[in-house]
Amino acid sequence: MKWQIIRICAGTLILICLLLILLKRDRGPIIDGKPLEKWVQDLLITANPSKHNESKKAVARLGTNAIPWLLKTLYYKDPVWKKPLISVAEFTPLIEIKTIHRWANTYELAEIRAGGVAGLAELGKLAAPTIPDLVEALGDSEHLVY
Repeated sequence: MKWQIIRICAGTLILICLLLILLKRDRGPIIDGKPLEKWVQDLLITANPSKHNESKKAVARLGTNAIPWLLKTLYYKDPVWKKPLISVAEFTPLIEIKTIHRWANTYELAEIRAGGVAGLAELGKLAAPTIPDLVEALGDSEHLVY
């Protein structure tokens, strides 16, 4: 009976790991060995200022080819496993909640969306066709913000 429980737990853990590997999200096209996600996050005001010029050049090199991925970032949602993990951690006395937030990267949603907006802003007029999507992502379904 004890070994059966251990096998079930081990199997469940392996299944969860496989699902996490398979559900790895798209981080955008690779430019000079870095995904577009990293480049646009380096455009944010919170990033190291010394990286801004290099990031601007990388986004400019992709040009309009970056737009489909940048649009995806506007609608990005956290993976389904994050909320239950954090909820369980809040009631588990052995786990420090700050550690779980850091591990689960609960600020990732804001970083990804802000990076997408920064990338579109960097493209300037080339990204003009995406304005309705940007407005919709901001929550204005009537497109009144221009």
